[in-house]
Amino acid sequence: MVGRPTVRLLSVIAAAVLVLDILTKVVAVAQLEDRAPVEILGGLVYLQLVRNPGAAFSLATGYTWLLTIVAIAVVVVIVRVARRLRSTGWAVALGLVLGGALGNLTDRLFRSPGPLQGTSSTSCRCSHPTGGCGPCSTSPTPPSSPGARCWWCSHCWAGSSTARAPEASAPVARGPATRTSPPVSDIRQLPVPDGLDGMRVDAGLSRLLGLSRTAVAALTEDGRVAVDGQAAGKSDRLTAGSWLEVQLPDPEPVTAITGPEEVVAGLTVLHADDEIVVVDKPVGVAAHPSPGWTGPTVVGGLAALGYRVSTSGAAERQGIVHRLDVGTTGVMVVAAAEHAYSALKRAFKERTVDKRYHAVAQGHPDPSSGTIDAPIDRHPRHDYRFAVVAGGKPSVTHYDTIEAYRAASLLDVRLETGRTHQIRVHLAALRHPCVGDLTYGADPTLAKQLGLQRQWLHARSLGFEHPADGRWVEFTSPYPADLEHALDALRD
Repeated sequence: MVGRPTVRLLSVIAAAVLVLDILTKVVAVAQLEDRAPVEILGGLVYLQLVRNPGAAFSLATGYTWLLTIVAIAVVVVIVRVARRLRSTGWAVALGLVLGGALGNLTDRLFRSPGPLQGTSSTSCRCSHPTGGCGPCSTSPTPPSSPGARCWWCSHCWAGSSTARAPEASAPVARGPATRTSPPVSDIRQLPVPDGLDGMRVDAGLSRLLGLSRTAVAALTEDGRVAVDGQAAGKSDRLTAGSWLEVQLPDPEPVTAITGPEEVVAGLTVLHADDEIVVVDKPVGVAAHPSPGWTGPTVVGGLAALGYRVSTSGAAERQGIVHRLDVGTTGVMVVAAAEHAYSALKRAFKERTVDKRYHAVAQGHPDPSSGTIDAPIDRHPRHDYRFAVVAGGKPSVTHYDTIEAYRAASLLDVRLETGRTHQIRVHLAALRHPCVGDLTYGADPTLAKQLGLQRQWLHARSLGFEHPADGRWVEFTSPYPADLEHALDALRD
């Protein structure tokens, strides 16, 4: 019987699938465990180790024994059917299924954390052009929401109900550190979610609680993490359903961030009354003070000119209801009164503000007018950049081509949402980055030819209902000299 060509073919295919299954999982665990996702093929694919304690798409989590019985039954049925097999096609198909079932059995019986508790490992996740698979990009409940699962994207189904996109993975701190144990003020008690089953304590709690892995490791060293009443080490493995108890430290005191109150060259006040101050922000000026920024700010510039602004909001952002990047010029409104602050924040939140930008994009977007609807969050590997990613914040940009030049196009851009770097990220995702925007892949040669030291992006106009009486007001900013010069060079 073993000599039959179909049975021999089935056996060879099943053995090959089993060997490849074991080898790839051994390599994945050795190379990817406890590491941030590895980006390959220019971000099209990420390699990320994921442990699946259930069936496909993490179904039947916690029923490893039942899945083991099913796998054994599949093996027995295929072996019995093979005796009467005549078709080569069926031999190939059943050989693939048999190899997969044997690989599944190997995982269930021999992988961590123990017999009949093992998890399978997955290491590949695709990065889709719109930031994820269809359900991830269009569902009103993003995959990172509690209880939400996407049935198509491995990143979503393999994670827990609190899983985040790969860019949120915290780097592992290395080297010795001197630490003083903080006072304990909060105790969290909860069962270990299914999605954290098999993960290390430091990695799982970092994802669950939003702490860094270094902070979780410090808590375990101080004996402040217990699983089922026993102190847990940072490298111990979590088991779904176990009772978790974590003693959290007091939050560190927040120190107000302040900036210099000085006259800012080029900062022009377009309009001012008792409710609002509208300015034309020059390049190189931040909206408000922030950690690491020592340059001029709109808040400091207005204070130096004697303008009073609202005291609502964080100390360093008082009066600020929206922001422009340091390298972006144009019109910006600041609340001068408390009522205006509340009204304008609500208007931006409800998207009743008409925000229009002009941008020069490399090449010629196709179609010449369109809408970009793709979620944005931190770049998975570069914290200073943002990117279109699965599970990011919903972001919508509308654009129309005003003029087309040989090497670039002048666009009128209207924002429906207001994410950090939104226009720059969305145009880069279309492979038409803002001219001069080297951070997001613009051509440095073209930027040099046009004399640009920053992205060609300008907040052209801003329209909203005036907080005092509800009348519609609109303010426009002319192009600054460097952007006007670049336009003239493109037209020549």
